[in-house]
Amino acid sequence: MDTGKSATVARRAGGRVKLRGEKIPLTGSVTGEKGQTIRFELPPERWVDVPWEVFTMLKAKFDREFEREELDHDANADHPHKAGEDPIMRTVSYTPYIIEFRE
Repeated sequence: MDTGKSATVARRAGGRVKLRGEKIPLTGSVTGEKGQTIRFELPPERWVDVPWEVFTMLKAKFDREFEREELDHDANADHPHKAGEDPIMRTVSYTPYIIEFRE
């Protein structure tokens, strides 16, 4: 039975993201489902609508904290190491970019 209406394909909506604490935009690209390159630019301190592929990539990559080792200056001053010994290090959590997400 023909209803006279054409079929439509629902595309997944993207989300909104906001880059905080930066002075320059964050730019990049991601490969879409059909192999196309989707480029994006996130201006600082402004909510921006982005396609679903960009939203999921940014959320997977930046919606978490990273860890790195750095020199513990206070501990090394209290307990100086000898030549040939490794200095005292500490693990620090950081986020490379602060990005807010709204679906």
